[in-house]
Amino acid sequence: MLGVTRRLIKQRLAPAILLGLSLVFITLLVYYAESRRIAYYSVYRYLYVIPIASAALQYGLAVGFSISLLCTSLFLPVLAQIVVSEGASSTAIELAALLVVFNLLAYLVGDAAGSLRQQKELYQALSRLSEHLDRELRLNELLEAILTQVLETLPAQSGEIVLVDDQTGRLYVAARQGPPLSTTLSPQDLSVARWILTTGRSLLSNNVSADPLFATDVAADSVAWPRSLIAVPLCCGREVFGLICLMDRRDGLFSEADLRLLEAIASKSEAGIENARLYHAMEQSELRYRTLFEGASDGIFLIDAHSGHIIDANPQAERLTGYSRQELIGRSVTDLAPPQRLDIFQAALEQTGEAGEIVAEEAQVLRKNGQTVPVEATARIIVLDEKPVYLATVRDIARRKELEQQLLQVEKLSALGQLVSGVAHELNNPLTSIMGYAQLALESDQDPQTRSDLERILEEADRSARIVKNLLTFARQHRPEKRLVNVNQVIESVLNLQAYQLRVDNIVVTTDLDEHLPPILLDSYQIQQVLFNIITNAHQAMVSHRGAGHLHVASQLARNGDVLWVIIRDDGPGIAPEIINHIFDPFFTTKDVGEGTGLGLSICFGIMKEHGGDIWVESEVGRGSTFFLELPVRPTMEEKPISGSPVDQSRIEGQGKRILVVDDEQHILTLLSRILTREGCIVEVVDNGDAAASKLAEQHWDLVISDVKMPGMDGRRLYAHVLATQPDLAKRIIFTTGDTASESTLAFLAELGRPFLKKPFLTETVRRVVAQAMQD
Repeated sequence: MLGVTRRLIKQRLAPAILLGLSLVFITLLVYYAESRRIAYYSVYRYLYVIPIASAALQYGLAVGFSISLLCTSLFLPVLAQIVVSEGASSTAIELAALLVVFNLLAYLVGDAAGSLRQQKELYQALSRLSEHLDRELRLNELLEAILTQVLETLPAQSGEIVLVDDQTGRLYVAARQGPPLSTTLSPQDLSVARWILTTGRSLLSNNVSADPLFATDVAADSVAWPRSLIAVPLCCGREVFGLICLMDRRDGLFSEADLRLLEAIASKSEAGIENARLYHAMEQSELRYRTLFEGASDGIFLIDAHSGHIIDANPQAERLTGYSRQELIGRSVTDLAPPQRLDIFQAALEQTGEAGEIVAEEAQVLRKNGQTVPVEATARIIVLDEKPVYLATVRDIARRKELEQQLLQVEKLSALGQLVSGVAHELNNPLTSIMGYAQLALESDQDPQTRSDLERILEEADRSARIVKNLLTFARQHRPEKRLVNVNQVIESVLNLQAYQLRVDNIVVTTDLDEHLPPILLDSYQIQQVLFNIITNAHQAMVSHRGAGHLHVASQLARNGDVLWVIIRDDGPGIAPEIINHIFDPFFTTKDVGEGTGLGLSICFGIMKEHGGDIWVESEVGRGSTFFLELPVRPTMEEKPISGSPVDQSRIEGQGKRILVVDDEQHILTLLSRILTREGCIVEVVDNGDAAASKLAEQHWDLVISDVKMPGMDGRRLYAHVLATQPDLAKRIIFTTGDTASESTLAFLAELGRPFLKKPFLTETVRRVVAQAMQD
């Protein structure tokens, strides 16, 4: 029996076992080639030809064919049926059954080996991934590392990680590797990605063109779309915050095992990605905070609420205080308060601690160099690192304070101008009487002493009238108006206006004015403003320097007569070289606060440039300064007669002419009546516009002389009444005014375009203007 058994093993089982082992080896080899996608892996199946041929030669065709069927994975009943139909011997059937068992065992061993391989690959992938997850917090680098590991573990041409933006809720591709393919970011609002994010389910598609989720998108661009796709969600708790997607242009590439492997990788990566997202959000928040903090135009201080020490400060705080950030950190905030305002500063901090905030308090900051800066401060308490901290915002308001002072100065000048205008108007009326009655007296026979006294009265009244005129000129607010003017007259008017103050302050004034200067086109009021400003600055500089001085003003032609120079020289302290280039800058001043606006010379510069000229200064410290005003000399043009200027007729042919005089000042009425009566005119006077309107309705008048400003019906309304009722007489109205600083009065008179009398006027001027009106 033992011998038979040995013979059976030797003759039948041993070859069968060898054949089975060869089948197991071939099966393992084929499985390995297919699982690894080794090139031409399907060719390895033809290795089964070797054992099939060997079995056919040794045991017959039926056994060989049975093995062939088994190797091609047909069912066992089919194999048994074929074997029986071939009439195989019982030995062949036994051998075939044994081979079936060995073949099944080979497949089971192959499957187990494949599972072990996949487990090993997964372990290795997760191990490498863990290293990145443990040490990498930068989101972009982490996502790239994860995607790299995924593509090394699973066969795919392209991969991407899509995340949800926390701020907008929109999807964006956070990482991508491989050739670009139209994937989850489809034209239809990311339909695939949205499906995964909505359902929280994974997706496996080995035929994208036939998948309903992709049908619409593939029709739009089928060439760019992959053929196989696998995607899994990334979750934090129940919230889906992104997905991992792999793609390939080959059909049927991915398996369920691949899907499980990708899900495992995604599950392992979720916590790391979420941590990196939080870290990234914190970095962005810190960046935004630091950008706002560093770039703020106001100084920002973080101050410990308990100790009062500065924790942090931005660059503007450094510029504001003069300290560096390192010097500010750790310093008590009270060190920045001027000693005289320390109590106010501490009270403000206490108020902030009690109320939680303080809004727009004006204060002062003590700079490192000892200077103080006016500021506007706001503060509130915040919690930083679980400690109460003052967040103080400090705005430099030095420029605003300067502008407020300048505005106040402008308002003062405006109020002064209105005051001067009113005073001048009131002075012009009595001056008119003084000058008029003195002239009338001089026209009659007088003894020499009386005549001399009257002439002295007339001279002083005329001097007073010029002073009032210059005051009105300086105070007048008017639109720029250029006309042909003799510059010397402008210079003299300014010097006359300042003569008294210069004299009492021991300033000697000398002039060297070229008498042959041609008239040039300029706005005399603006040039007066320039001269007044420069002379005033020189006056103040000389008085502060040594209590006296010498001012020299000259005019001359220069550059072959193309330009005209006005030269103003003083012997004051001079201008330091480091500031001489800034004296024409707006708001630049060397005077104390409240004594200067820093606008004077900048306005002068603008006026000279507007006239096509220039202004510059030459100075030497301790020797004085010389200002040069340059104005272009343009070809002269015929100047139109100025309203109110003398006319050729010096006598009135007024015998029997009826003239109505209207003025609210009785002495002006009497003066005009006496002047015109001496010329043979029939004169009636009234002291208001309503009475004049009644007189005009009663009889015919050859001429009307009326003041512009009167109570009740003033000159404007009277003119409108006459224009409506007696248009011809409206052309024969002469207006008088002492309000030549009023823009509205001047505009009214300019609109009429007729001669008028400026108070105070000379008797000869009255005769000439009336003669011209009679002639017209």
